[in-house]
Amino acid sequence: MAVFDVSNPHLVSLQDVEPSIESGWIAQYRGTGFISRWIEYGTGGCHSHSAMLRRNGGGVDVLEIREWIGGRATPLASEVERYPGMIDVFSVDKRFPEYRGPLAARYMRLLTGNDYGYLGVLKLGLMKLPLIRRLWPFDTDDLLRTNAAPFCSHAVCAAMRLGGNVDPVPRKRDDRVSPNDLTWSCALFYEFTLT
Repeated sequence: MAVFDVSNPHLVSLQDVEPSIESGWIAQYRGTGFISRWIEYGTGGCHSHSAMLRRNGGGVDVLEIREWIGGRATPLASEVERYPGMIDVFSVDKRFPEYRGPLAARYMRLLTGNDYGYLGVLKLGLMKLPLIRRLWPFDTDDLLRTNAAPFCSHAVCAAMRLGGNVDPVPRKRDDRVSPNDLTWSCALFYEFTLT
């Protein structure tokens, strides 16, 4: 079983592995910018952004909700060109045969019609602060709905749960899941890092 180790990633060329990537797999981005570093620091992890991969004919698209941009679908090849060695790819562990990757990707595509959920990110950040986090009650009920737009990991978690039939972080509501929570989810299996 591959173990994710940020100091020793399993680097592979996109051309070598693109045919093996399946719809519903997760792309976790390690950041290089100022805001990305703050997200990584604030969540206690090495990833600052989450997205979902989707097979599109012969290629692979990245479905994401990104700050300053909102929801979009872009070719994975262009993302790897922009962030070489910074995109870690996770599949869903074989212990979850009920996972429906194409349906998760389809649901994620619907979510990419949204704007970026700045309010949700702010709330997630505030919940990390001592005392302030007591303002919000602890709950794990994914059925509690908000009208707020989703942010990256929130959207990926919701797509996996509602479209794909697997809750990657069952002890947290979708709108409280950070990229770090997805990285260490028992439902995800580290495959490789793209160059």
